[in-house]
Amino acid sequence: MQLPIAFYFTDDARGSCPLEISKALPPNTGVIFRHYNVPHRISLARKLAKICRKNGTPLFVAKTPGLAASISATGCHLPENFIAMVPAIRRRFPQLYISAACHSETAVIAARQMGVDLAFLSPVFATKSHPDAKNLGILQAAQITHATSLPIYALGGITPNHFNAVRSAGFAGFGAIGFFED
Repeated sequence: MQLPIAFYFTDDARGSCPLEISKALPPNTGVIFRHYNVPHRISLARKLAKICRKNGTPLFVAKTPGLAASISATGCHLPENFIAMVPAIRRRFPQLYISAACHSETAVIAARQMGVDLAFLSPVFATKSHPDAKNLGILQAAQITHATSLPIYALGGITPNHFNAVRSAGFAGFGAIGFFED
């Protein structure tokens, strides 16, 4: 798989419809399906997978590699505290790409050592979805991205004003919620 330049993170807390947003995504954008708390999650995931296949959009399902495999998603996205499970997931679902959320250089190193295919470093900038989280800032984030060969995506507070800084910092691209929903 050629990695996209951007990923849309779905978010059930915002009440937006990932199906409609995914239909309208720009080229070279993947989807991280994070609708955890909806009663129709499996049905929604299947519908989203159909849209993504039709559009050639990589789809990663968060937290549940079994669901990702059952809908023929491209991959599974793991929270930072699941990184140690990567070898077991890889053995059971070798066809899946694995991405992970990382919030520090230590987590990025662990993700690389466990065999993650790509990581999302966050929050790089101040973000609406986690207003109390201390952001890394572009300088600290750049030090982390330059210290590894693992493809790392910037996540957290991304706006068009950040594109040049994100690319200059060595990120493979970016992930966002509001950028695609607002």
